[in-house]
Amino acid sequence: MASAERHSVFYAEFQARKKDILKDLEDPINLTRANEGTASLQKILVDAAGDLPAYDQRQYETQIKELQQKIESERNRSVPTTRFAFRKKAAVKSASQGSSTSPTKPATETATPEIASQSMSIASRTSSYIGWSSVSLESSALIVSDLDSCIVNLIEHRENTSLSKTPAINSVHVKNLTKTILLLPHIEGSAILDHLQDCIVVVACQQFRIHSSQNSTILLLTPSHPIIEYCSSLSFGSYPRLSSSSAELGPSKHAEVQDFGHLLQTPSPNWHLLSSSEEEVCHQRIERLLDTPPDNALLRIADILNT
Repeated sequence: MASAERHSVFYAEFQARKKDILKDLEDPINLTRANEGTASLQKILVDAAGDLPAYDQRQYETQIKELQQKIESERNRSVPTTRFAFRKKAAVKSASQGSSTSPTKPATETATPEIASQSMSIASRTSSYIGWSSVSLESSALIVSDLDSCIVNLIEHRENTSLSKTPAINSVHVKNLTKTILLLPHIEGSAILDHLQDCIVVVACQQFRIHSSQNSTILLLTPSHPIIEYCSSLSFGSYPRLSSSSAELGPSKHAEVQDFGHLLQTPSPNWHLLSSSEEEVCHQRIERLLDTPPDNALLRIADILNT
């Protein structure tokens, strides 16, 4: 990869991560995630330091410092401050003045409203089939985490005919999946995946990034370069044309993967493109899976993942 192209790819990755951090800072409940994201951003800058011009590196370092300052500011703002003041002692009335006193009203406690999560969440499940009927539709952001031997089917909603169309999802964050099949519809924004092992992911999105994952297959449609980092044994193929709407999503760069964990000017050993025959087999099995009742589908999950 030419130096200018590597710089361009790094810039896109840096800005995408920075955007996610700034989004997290809009809600105090995500402060820890914003801090972790900034630490990760600093790490990829350190790793790429030898490949960046000195001026560009200083600019990136300045942006990271600004993020750290914002996080510290938000952290201080979220800690309530208590003001102390000395109170004058109430004058003690003498017995001759009478003892007519009115009962003191207890102080009214102000209830602190709970901060509600602004994301749909699918979490902590084992050997489960999860469709639209299991997901709250109150948000356009989706978080999927801590699944083992599950099927998440959000491409089709055949089990819930009350939905006139698939609900829109603006972004998806996926973390800690093992032996799971994740079927996602068109994501209007980014799909960010972390720590997947022995999984199949089907997704169409504007930006795709996957970190610290192994032995997984990604059937993808995206107009931008997919980015992988600290991954191994990943397979990439095209998004299956499962409905008329999927044909309208346009061209894809799923085959133009950029490996941020492999900075040498040689092909990355951490991913490969499925052959046309391998891709066709994957597509056919996903289509059959969508037509299979949930209980039977779970029985076949091992066979599908092992192919």
